[in-house]
Amino acid sequence: MKQKPSSQTACLTRNMANILNLVLAAAVCSTLAVALPRDLATSWYSLEAAKPVNVTLYFESLCPGCHQFILQELIPTWEKVKDTGLMNVTLRPYGNAIEEYKGGQWKFVCQHGPRECDGNVLEVCIIHYHPETNKQLEIIKCIESDFYATEGQDWQATLKKCASTGVDVEKVSACAKGKEGNVLQHQVALNTGPHKWVPWVILDGTSSEAALDNLLKAVCEAYKGAPPSVCNM
Repeated sequence: MKQKPSSQTACLTRNMANILNLVLAAAVCSTLAVALPRDLATSWYSLEAAKPVNVTLYFESLCPGCHQFILQELIPTWEKVKDTGLMNVTLRPYGNAIEEYKGGQWKFVCQHGPRECDGNVLEVCIIHYHPETNKQLEIIKCIESDFYATEGQDWQATLKKCASTGVDVEKVSACAKGKEGNVLQHQVALNTGPHKWVPWVILDGTSSEAALDNLLKAVCEAYKGAPPSVCNM
């Protein structure tokens, strides 16, 4: 006659069954991970999307290399990836300038002269009043194109020329001419860390010389998740 298991034995039996199920489930997961293509296997383990790569650019308004990088690398790359969540952009117009507090305000000396200081403050104010990246870069593209072409002779004229981008001409102009812009520029100076030259690109806190030549490739390689299709182009 078959003996009925005791309550203790029955409990052990259920535990053993649970353990067996867990072992089998782990084996199935392992098999699937090996069998699936690499990108699908990565997705299997990535329950949450990876964080965007933080791209920070140190630049100056009349720096030839900065102008080229913004128009030929940064903005075209953003246009390709803006809907993918691949990267965030932070612009810091200051570069190799130096500052001194004198007469109740900050005095700036810029690498390419006083006009560059005017351009830096102008762009700081644009960034402040237009924090959304799409709009910010649309405006900066227009500003960079005209300000550089005219060698910064009249930043107010440049600002008015770019009114069609939706830039708030009145607020940005008042900012650039007044104390607000002076204080904002000082904040950018404080947040401009050590660098060897400009343009200087930082990806997630680490400087990247490779990003100067191919920003999209550098960002794709820095991304911790499964790269979007744009990275294969």
